Amino acid sequence: MGTGSPAAGRAWARGGGREDLGLIGPCDSIIGVEKDAVLHRFLTGMPSRFETAKGDPRFAAVVVDVDEQTGRARSIDRMLLAEKDVLAL
Repeated sequence: MGTGSPAAGRAWARGGGREDLGLIGPCDSIIGVEKDAVLHRFLTGMPSRFETAKGDPRFAAVVVDVDEQTGRARSIDRMLLAEKDVLAL
């Protein structure tokens, strides 16, 4: 699974905040872009055209139960749904 898709992480930053809680996009990609172009640019430093990746979409997210008194997370549950799972809802 490409970078970004499994971003439904359980780690929280100091102060209780978290920036990246999920992504909707193709599983075999890097942040929704065809991975070969991203890797070429990263490894060579040369520009490359980024094309949106296709196929095998996933929905990755977390559900956070927040304590209203403290503003801190009491629990966090990961969600990872394939296209067939979303269509079945």
